Amino acid sequence: MAGEAYLAFEQADEGVALQAGAELERSGWTVLRASDQQRGEENRNALTQTIGNAGLVVLIASAAAEESAAIKREVAIALNNGRSIVTVLADRVSEGSWIEATLDLSQAIDLRGGGGAETLARLSEAARNARGQGRVIAMLNIKGGVGKTVLAANLFAAAH
Repeated sequence: MAGEAYLAFEQADEGVALQAGAELERSGWTVLRASDQQRGEENRNALTQTIGNAGLVVLIASAAAEESAAIKREVAIALNNGRSIVTVLADRVSEGSWIEATLDLSQAIDLRGGGGAETLARLSEAARNARGQGRVIAMLNIKGGVGKTVLAANLFAAAH
């Protein structure tokens, strides 16, 4: 099983979201969606837990998503919890919008013209690749003062 993927979308983009969700499920992902009740301000902790449990967040980006405070909150929760985000374009995203400013749209999956088999395969591939982005590098030396911390700081700086 590939893991859990959280699908962030607005009602206007439900058709694209269903298509993307079906492709992810075919690839072995369990697709999670927030209910309207979970999106309420009083249930922010439940939403944070749902997104935090997911290994991946798939954002259906559109003009409706740009206007949505709920989508903005879900993206912020995902970023704050270190979740990878795969962006799917359902509609044109305005230049200078918060979506464009926050996420790398050059790697977005474009489903504006419909989801052909090749495009949906790109979505599955992007989800698989996003899940494997994190790496763990371990340094061990029993003796103190050998430069473990300095090495770790320099590796982080180089990677960043």
